[in-house]
Amino acid sequence: MNYTIRANGVALSSFSLNAFALIFTFIMPIGLGNIGWKMYIINASWDIIVLVLIAIYWVETKGKTLEEIDTLFEGEKHSSVPDIEVIRKGKEKIDTEAIEEQLTTELHQNE
Repeated sequence: MNYTIRANGVALSSFSLNAFALIFTFIMPIGLGNIGWKMYIINASWDIIVLVLIAIYWVETKGKTLEEIDTLFEGEKHSSVPDIEVIRKGKEKIDTEAIEEQLTTELHQNE
């Protein structure tokens, strides 16, 4: 989901998952009473389906900065901060003196 609707999407997702869990809590004992141990096969099948969906659609964000994750989900970069990998390889440098000077100026303005 893009940034503007992410909060609404997460809220809808959480509500849906909790509603499903509540319904399933009441359905599981009925299923166990009617079809017995076969209910466990249905439950395991659902778990396998979810595992496959996670393996296909899950986006790996380990080791990425917030800017890189934003680029992954949005398709465009919203920040002027260079990527860590580009800096690590030495293709781009950060002017730390200019950043320190800017921070010092901002601190003096806030006093």
